[in-house]
Amino acid sequence: MNPPDGRKIIRDTADDARRTRIKGIWMSLILVIFLYSILFVRLTYIQVFKASEYAEEALSQRVKPSEVDPVRGRILDRNGTELAYSITSNSIFVRPQDLKDPQKAAAKLAPILGLDQKKLAEQLKPGQKPGIIARKVSYEALRSIAAQRVTGLTVLAQGQRFYPKGSLAGQLVGFAGSDNQGLEGMEAQCDRTLAGTAGLLQAERDARGNIIPGGQEVFTPAVNGLDVVLTIDENIQYSCEKHLESAVREFGAKGGFAVAMDPMTGELLAIATYPFTNPNEPFASSTKQRRLTPITDSYEPGSTFKLIVAAAAIEEGLADIDDKFYDPGQIKVANATIRCWKAGGHGEQTLAEAMANSCNPVFSSLALKLGPEKFMHYVTAFGFGSKTGVDFPGEATGLLHSLKQFRVVEQATYAFGQGISVSGLQLVSALSAIANGGTLMRPYLVKELRDTSGTLVKRTNPAKIRKVLSDATVAKVQKMLHDVTTIGSGTKAVPPGYRVAGKTGTAQKPESGGYGDKRVSSFMGYLPADEPRVAVLVAIDEPSTENRYGGTVAAPVFQRIASDIMRYMEVAPSEKVTASEKAAQLTKVPNVIGTVRTQAAALLRSAGLAMASEGEGAVATEMVPRPGTSAAKGSAVIVYFAEQGSKGEKGGPDAVVPDLRGKSLKSAAIAAGISGFSLSPEGSGLVYKQSPAPGGKYLKGTQITVWLRTQ
Repeated sequence: MNPPDGRKIIRDTADDARRTRIKGIWMSLILVIFLYSILFVRLTYIQVFKASEYAEEALSQRVKPSEVDPVRGRILDRNGTELAYSITSNSIFVRPQDLKDPQKAAAKLAPILGLDQKKLAEQLKPGQKPGIIARKVSYEALRSIAAQRVTGLTVLAQGQRFYPKGSLAGQLVGFAGSDNQGLEGMEAQCDRTLAGTAGLLQAERDARGNIIPGGQEVFTPAVNGLDVVLTIDENIQYSCEKHLESAVREFGAKGGFAVAMDPMTGELLAIATYPFTNPNEPFASSTKQRRLTPITDSYEPGSTFKLIVAAAAIEEGLADIDDKFYDPGQIKVANATIRCWKAGGHGEQTLAEAMANSCNPVFSSLALKLGPEKFMHYVTAFGFGSKTGVDFPGEATGLLHSLKQFRVVEQATYAFGQGISVSGLQLVSALSAIANGGTLMRPYLVKELRDTSGTLVKRTNPAKIRKVLSDATVAKVQKMLHDVTTIGSGTKAVPPGYRVAGKTGTAQKPESGGYGDKRVSSFMGYLPADEPRVAVLVAIDEPSTENRYGGTVAAPVFQRIASDIMRYMEVAPSEKVTASEKAAQLTKVPNVIGTVRTQAAALLRSAGLAMASEGEGAVATEMVPRPGTSAAKGSAVIVYFAEQGSKGEKGGPDAVVPDLRGKSLKSAAIAAGISGFSLSPEGSGLVYKQSPAPGGKYLKGTQITVWLRTQ
């Protein structure tokens, strides 16, 4: 075999290497073409098919949305008086990243805004988040800031909540926070309705967040909040608050509350708690003080609860108003002794007389006769132990024993309102059921919703919960309650010329597992007794006077409030009031001029009158009405006190001029009279101007001139 040619082998190897290299080049070329084809297809897909989508996405990164605040709706009383509205106030917004010298900026701004310079400097450091550093900035302060030429500042015009009536219905109205969100009261209850819907401005912005002139903009306008019209009447609310405060001060009490309701509809005409709170300065009052206690809190009602026992016993056929009962002064129930407030008891008396006398043993025996199931049936039927459904946040349910825990002792003490816990609203709702013929109504506070033009959007209609009693039983209970105010413990609750039905209550307050010496004195009633227009509950918490019975402490307060309401509603005195009733309602005013406070109060109490003191002096120098004149039992005599030897000024001490603007002549006259002023009107229609101006202090008796015009 011949050996291989070496040259041929080298040539073949070189050819193979060249072919491999060419093949690699082609493969690379094909790969590049393939990749470029994919890229071309992708770019074509993006540019042709996804162009609009990506364009929108790119634009959205430049078009930044910002909310446009709506105007928060107003809160009005039933007559259209403003209780809350929004005003525009200025705030300072800072972007720390835009400040050239944060320390210098803090030094310039802090004195103008009344801020701590060190704290402000910390807020302005680079890296801090943009935000508001000051709210409610005056125009004078804005001008001063502008003169400093500080960069990075923006003035924001923001809605700020304002409460023109101050503390009037303060706990009821509640308040809104700095962001205009309702936090308490009706502001919280109706927050969504009042808040409205924010608008939206979508504007094209640059990298620094500034709007590009001529750039794309989309604007969705804000929808302003609705106005909330309450069932509350400003004038009735004012009367309740005025007389409540006077009574708390007179009796050295811890506090108190008053509720006025239309018994036919369930509309709350007034609901007041003392001490008051001003929603313009909400945090100046404690959380407890800001509670609307007739709704949010519960208490032991005392003898006002006896009407439930009487109604149940009559409805079940276990007793009638003329049935005779014997009260020996006390009865034994298990291991407990139920005592009458009168030593030795009342002896023989009818059920009607027992109600008038507020006799504990009689009603305890009736409760035991009913038995736990029937007794508790009527307690719950009247609404106790459950929420009334009122449109207000934080309503209390009260506290009832379960049937298993409802032993004979609890039955006996429930009969006179001890051991059971109720809310003031539950109690006045139960009374209203007696007044209106036996139907429990749902109490409510929102009467209407209206838009910014005043157009009605929604109206709340009265809602019946259930029929509690038959007509026959109601008529008998109504008579007993009227007897309470003519021959019983509630005679001081009656305004002259009117017939009142009601019940007194004096409840011991529970303390550390038992009952101490503290009391809640109360009276609840409705009038006119024959055609009820209003039901009112008054409770005075912990009066410090020696006589702390509901008939002597709370009943006179009811009388003053009821008298104001009857005049305001233009309800004429009843022709059905007998001569004996009229005589029983009046008393002669004793002369207290020259006496000290304690002597004056004692003399007036002995005549069946209350004292409303004015002035800081020690000796009585003047009084209204004058000594020797006739006055309604339970009414208040205004006594002016000055230092001994000084002479009281005509008209008495200073009083605050009420705001009469926007009122009718009738409403203005009543409001002026309640505050102690006389009225001189000019024109007709509604008050648009007055002199002296609202808020000023003038002597009582001063004449207020008002100018009226047709709107």
